[in-house]
Amino acid sequence: MNPREHGHDSGQNVFEMYTKVAMDPIKEIEGFDYGEWNTGAFGEKSEAEFTVISKLCKAKAQTSVGGPQSKYRNNEDAVFVISRPNRFAVGIIDGAGGSRNGLLAAQIASAEFARGIKNDQGTTNIIEEVNSVMRINSNGGYATGVILEIDKDTREATIVGAGDSKAMTLRKVKKVEEGTTHFQNVAQRGVDTGNILPHEYYTNGRLNEITGGFGIPNDVKAEPPEIKKFIPQEGDIIILASDGFWDNISEYEVEQIVATTSDFKDLENTLFTLAYQRNNDPKEFEIKHDARTIVRKKLTSGDNITVAVVEINNI
Repeated sequence: MNPREHGHDSGQNVFEMYTKVAMDPIKEIEGFDYGEWNTGAFGEKSEAEFTVISKLCKAKAQTSVGGPQSKYRNNEDAVFVISRPNRFAVGIIDGAGGSRNGLLAAQIASAEFARGIKNDQGTTNIIEEVNSVMRINSNGGYATGVILEIDKDTREATIVGAGDSKAMTLRKVKKVEEGTTHFQNVAQRGVDTGNILPHEYYTNGRLNEITGGFGIPNDVKAEPPEIKKFIPQEGDIIILASDGFWDNISEYEVEQIVATTSDFKDLENTLFTLAYQRNNDPKEFEIKHDARTIVRKKLTSGDNITVAVVEINNI
């Protein structure tokens, strides 16, 4: 039975199929790492990380259930990487929809995006197919996510973002708009319409109400995934993360950390550690929205956290 073609009353069979997705382990060849890796293939994997050094880029990522204050028992985030001599892709998928179905939705989305990229279909060409497979098999679960694909032949980077996962590209420490996606949630809509101030985003009561995603039912009105295409330059830093990171860390803080951290592995560790600390802080903490504005926030519970840092080589 092909899990991509059959729906079920229970998610159990499909869940087990997607936990058994075969991925080639990362292997070093002539000083570079090539292969495929996907936490979605491991089932309920709470903590995982990878580092890849390819001809196109250097990348490091971590995913975590979020620590003792997390509201989740399992990690419903999935992260995948595909590294080839002419193509690199990394994706972060954050399961939503509640309980086991959110985890199932993340596994299906990560497996389907990885399959399409592996088959050279291109990320943007398989969005509707991924949505369709999820609607059939995820039993009401859906997901947010952000995916980066770099093509050596075209020298182009493509970013697809949906929901409240996000990518931010920096060049010489400053944000690159054409390589940065935007949140698709009610709080961001409030900022865009002027109903709330930008720094009020982090403490808005509707922060977790998403307005876009992958696998959302057809009868639910949702924003389409955001697609960004640009030509990256050597030294560009692209940060991808789930909302467990972006809900509590500002773009300004990211810029400040990038400005003082030269190694991509140290950068990822620093960003992840800050998100983890705030996720588990029992007291009120401060988010520096910009040079003059500080937001004070206190969490009642934390979230899953996934962060990936990609540094572009000369492609």
